[in-house]
This record gives sequence, structure tokens and C-alpha cells, in this order.
Amino acid sequence: MATFVVTACCIAQGMSSIGEVVGAELYLTEMTKIPQRYWVVTSLVVFVTLGATVALAVGTLVTSFGLDWRIAFWFGAAIAIVGAVVRTNLREISDFIDAKRRIKNTVAQAGIDSNRLKSSPIWSEKINKPTVIAFFFIHCGAPLFILFIFIAVIC
Repeated sequence: MATFVVTACCIAQGMSSIGEVVGAELYLTEMTKIPQRYWVVTSLVVFVTLGATVALAVGTLVTSFGLDWRIAFWFGAAIAIVGAVVRTNLREISDFIDAKRRIKNTVAQAGIDSNRLKSSPIWSEKINKPTVIAFFFIHCGAPLFILFIFIAVIC
């Protein structure tokens, strides 16, 4: 039973980390200017891939030498605490803080009735949940692939 719980925790951790990676990519894309943006986002993708490879190597070493998995989980918990502190201290992009107000001002300056804007599908469009779930599972493919590689290396 413990094996299934640990495997489920690893899968959940991998799925949540992918969500964090996508959020970090978006944040860095919004925060950096054009010449540096490409290098910054590419560096993030490279280091995420490198981190997954190192995690695979550490997992292989831990199971090969019979070391305790608790060390890896405590390390992950420490990283989660650091991540939570960092997330609470990040500043919001000024472009998104007052986006609706700026759109209303632009529409008013153009002489367009703001009620017409509110009836626009762009203004009132809701999030398509099946699409969001589909993108989530598409991004979860990489951690699942790494898990299968890890299982193949162990066996």
C-alpha cells in the first residue's frame, strides 16, 4: 500500500510542478523586455529539464543504494516552503492590475459606447474548463514519462 501512496504522491508532485513551470514561464515573459525575454524563458526551460534529469538520477541512486526516500521528501518540502514565500512576495504586473479600466478609457477615447463593449464576447467570455483540463494533462505527459523511465531503470 505504501508503494502506491508514494507513487501517487510523486505523480501529484510532478503534475503540480508542471503547473508552476508554466506559471513561471508566463511571469518571466511578462516581466522581461524583448531582447532578454528569449534567453530568460529558454533558460527556465533548460533548467527545468535539467532538474528533471537530476531528479531521475537521484531517484536511481537512492533506490540503488537503499537510501531513505524521506530525505528527498524533506528536501521537496523545504523547496515548497521557499516557493510559497517567493510566490507571496512577487509583484503583480502593472499591465494586468488595471487592464479593464484602461480598456474602458481607450474605448471612451475612441468614441465607442462602453455598453457595446460589455456585450462583446471577448469581454464576457468564460474560461473553457475542458480546454484547461486538456492543456493540463498535455503538460503532465513529461513527468509521467520521467516516472516510467525511472520505473524502467529500477526494474
